[in-house]
Amino acid sequence: MFAKKIDQSLNISKRVFIGPLLCFLFKKFGISARYRFLNTNSAAIGHLCADVDCFIKEKKLEKFDFRGILLSDQRKCANNDIARLWSNHKDLIVITNPFLCFLLDYLRIYPETGYDCSKYVALDFSPAEVFNIYNKYNSNVPVIEWDAPSLKRAEKLFKAVFPNVEKDRIAVLHSRDSTFDSKTKNPNLFTQNYRSSDIRSFNAILDYLHDRSFTTIRIGEYQGNEVEGPKRYLELPDLDIADTELLNVYLTSQCTLFIGSASGASQLATIWGRPIFLVNILPYSFLRPHPKNSMAIPKLLLEKNRVVSALEIFSKKYHWYRNDSDYKSAHLETLSADPNDCIDDFDEFFRAFVEHDQKLLNDLKTSKQQVMYSELCPQDAYDYYAESLIPRHYFQKFSLL
Repeated sequence: MFAKKIDQSLNISKRVFIGPLLCFLFKKFGISARYRFLNTNSAAIGHLCADVDCFIKEKKLEKFDFRGILLSDQRKCANNDIARLWSNHKDLIVITNPFLCFLLDYLRIYPETGYDCSKYVALDFSPAEVFNIYNKYNSNVPVIEWDAPSLKRAEKLFKAVFPNVEKDRIAVLHSRDSTFDSKTKNPNLFTQNYRSSDIRSFNAILDYLHDRSFTTIRIGEYQGNEVEGPKRYLELPDLDIADTELLNVYLTSQCTLFIGSASGASQLATIWGRPIFLVNILPYSFLRPHPKNSMAIPKLLLEKNRVVSALEIFSKKYHWYRNDSDYKSAHLETLSADPNDCIDDFDEFFRAFVEHDQKLLNDLKTSKQQVMYSELCPQDAYDYYAESLIPRHYFQKFSLL
């Protein structure tokens, strides 16, 4: 109780006294013209990756005069190795000291000293700016880079953990469940279970990759004993958190492709320019992933055992349902994808973005389903500006258009 009161007193003093004083000093001495604090959440892997990536790319596009400052408390950061690699970039200063992060925190929110990153991926009921930035930047060459000592350490760790795996034929898998939310006591545990995936939805994809001599490695936290019979992927052993974070970054930077679900983990691969294929996505507003070299399959919405079409989803505003209670109130059931219903679209994704079949890619971009969905997508949708692909076979089979 005493510690809680101390913490409350410190937060009040930061809000009432320290924050305004530092803001005044930054303006008075012209510091805010040269530096801006990024108003993002480094404790969330999606924001730590996407927001910083967007800021650096937007700075290049718009030729900002100021550098960004990322407050990334090393005790709370989603991945300290990502923060460390971001600190190597000339357009960014990364502060990891917990006391300094606490002291400077309110400089993120003042318009004179902060830079609002919420426009990139965090605003509901409006298109996300991340798509415009990625579309204009139009390159899969990453702005994040390994420094030599970190890369050497990561390669040594990879060889120790996976001595028989060829790093040029790796697929990284992340299938969301409630394990991480439960461990971290995240409120999403009670409100966003609709985002959880079914690992069995990936079975046919994993067999497809195995047949082409790929090794799939699963990352993230998840429940054990999820799959009956032999597993189709390798798992990370029980490592300390520093090694796990480093290996997650290394794998997503080296993999040929990333397969995942409705979570921020895919942003780890996005910032390295890797092709992204997602399964069991909800809500529909988030269906199309950020980068162009990506595709996603949604969960089906069922109303009295009837598949709800995209037109109905958009017209009834189901595409912005963000809580389990929303679906329950509308009497909607969510259904994960059957593995055999994913494979035709994954095959096209693989040939287009891994094997670089340009003719197929052009066909996918101009397909009837792609054009219809883009025209149908409402202007308040998160992915309104997206140029990534929808799964035309899946949409056709279930008459989603």
